[in-house]
Amino acid sequence: MLAGIIPDREQVVIQPLIQKARHLVWNGHCKDIPALMRDCDVLVLPSAQDGFGLVVLEAFACGLPVIVSNRVGAGDCVSNHETGFIVPFGDERALEEKMDWFLQDRSRAQQMRTAVRHAAERHSWEAYGKRLVSLFDSI
Repeated sequence: MLAGIIPDREQVVIQPLIQKARHLVWNGHCKDIPALMRDCDVLVLPSAQDGFGLVVLEAFACGLPVIVSNRVGAGDCVSNHETGFIVPFGDERALEEKMDWFLQDRSRAQQMRTAVRHAAERHSWEAYGKRLVSLFDSI
């Protein structure tokens, strides 16, 4: 499942590829992200650049493990083999291997869900606020 807006200039290249794909559905803009994520086993975000992909923490909050590139800022929140995987940007083989890892045994994503939910709690706004207050208190 591919979700999100694809800019017009990229659609010219991507749209024909999506139409040829046998197992890919492009949902376009999605208003109910949690519902979409509940239908998934893993979030894949192989971005070339992403300051901090909030979608990674949204996935965690939905109990969804992730595969991200090493250029995704939120990769700092990902623990390899615990909450998902970090792959080198542009390494198609590494990305394919990690996606295949989940496909080989569908229960693997389910096994990660507890760790993913704990990661979401560690990175919640409340936890962030407590760390910030603690930092200021220590000065």
